[in-house]
Amino acid sequence: MPYRFPKTALGAVIVVALLWVNTAIATAGDKLTEANMTHNDYDQLIETKSSVEDEAPTEKPMPVHNLTDKQEQDIVDLGGSKVIPAKDWKNKTPEERDAQLRSIKERLPAGTTLILTVPKGEVWLIPPRTKEAEPSNERRYYLTVLILSLRRWTAAELAKLPVSVPPDNPISQSDRHGTTPERVVQRTNEEP
Repeated sequence: MPYRFPKTALGAVIVVALLWVNTAIATAGDKLTEANMTHNDYDQLIETKSSVEDEAPTEKPMPVHNLTDKQEQDIVDLGGSKVIPAKDWKNKTPEERDAQLRSIKERLPAGTTLILTVPKGEVWLIPPRTKEAEPSNERRYYLTVLILSLRRWTAAELAKLPVSVPPDNPISQSDRHGTTPERVVQRTNEEP
């Protein structure tokens, strides 16, 4: 049964409200999560390109799964911090990311670990575990446990990510007798 447009102002308001709600739901669903992330999303999120001509890009932060609140608090308690918020990382070009990482690394002591939460996109600094940085064996132990508790992205997990493909238009116009389709043909993958 074809859709009939409402004849009253109230009907028009209802239609507009329904369209607005559907748009809001679709927008909320666009947030990148591990459940909807593709391999292309992953590659774009970790991508850096050299910001210095004729030099290789700086070492990328270690990609890890999103941190739990407890892990974030542990990093802060052990002297680490979030150095690049997700919004900043995601809005930068690969060259800008490289430049910012170079700037951060210039001021860091040797042995400092930078991690990138994927898919969230935050860059965190974990202080070094060396004896020079902190003589306390207990602190080195907790830093080691913290680093080991981070879930790095494995090759098997990356292989399971779907590959992003452009959406296929499910409706095609045939016959081309007028400006609107005279019949609608559902496209399948078998058609050339």
